[in-house]
Amino acid sequence: MEPKIKKIVDRDQGAEQFVGRYHQVAASPEARKAYHDWMIAEFRERSLLLGAEKTGFKIGIEQAQIKMVKNAAARQMPVEQIELIAGLTRTEI
Repeated sequence: MEPKIKKIVDRDQGAEQFVGRYHQVAASPEARKAYHDWMIAEFRERSLLLGAEKTGFKIGIEQAQIKMVKNAAARQMPVEQIELIAGLTRTEI
C-alpha cells in the first residue's frame, strides 16, 4: 500500500477491518476514498501487466514460428510440411 494511503488508513479507527473486508464500510470518508483510489490504480496496473504478458507471449510464439519456417525453408522442406509443423497457412508462410 502506498505510504500516503497507509498513513490515512492507519490513522483511522477500524481501518484494519475496512482493509481486511473490502465489502464493509468502515473508517473515515477520506480513508474510504483513498482505499477506493488505490484499488482502482491497482486494478489498472494489473490489467496493464496482464495485457503486456499476453502480448509478450503472442510475440514470442510468432517469433518462434518465423524461425521454424525459415529453418524449414532453408532445408528445402515442402510447403505442406512447413504448414503442418508451424501451424500456419500457406499465405501466412
